[in-house]
Amino acid sequence: MNSIKVKQFQLTRHKDNRGYLEEVFKREMLPKTHQEFGQCFLTTAHPNIVKGNHWHKQKYELFYLVKGEATVYFKDLETLDTLEIKMSENDPKVLQIPPKYLHAIKNTGISDFFLMIYTDKLSMECDIDDKDTTYQKWIE
Repeated sequence: MNSIKVKQFQLTRHKDNRGYLEEVFKREMLPKTHQEFGQCFLTTAHPNIVKGNHWHKQKYELFYLVKGEATVYFKDLETLDTLEIKMSENDPKVLQIPPKYLHAIKNTGISDFFLMIYTDKLSMECDIDDKDTTYQKWIE
């Protein structure tokens, strides 16, 4: 049995002739102890590029792929179980990534991807004071 527990939240895309709207990051997507506002940021990657290859001691993250295609890779550092989840702009969902899971995301599409990330802690607040992020080369 796989020990990795990455929650997926399927999103509702409200479309009309102007475009679409999705409610992406919601407080209830995180445990009650991690619902204070942290920060939200956007990252991009060219085709075949891998980002991440790290894990966090404290931070929860939510991933939402705005545009493109990608595979997110996870490894439980205690059990060494692994999991892969494909993301696409045509299958809107949010992934909840708990602390202590090694994770990486690879652009598997033919154009740049645009990934929105929410974290429950300010990155610099964690990384400068207590070194929350540990880099570990895994996926290439």
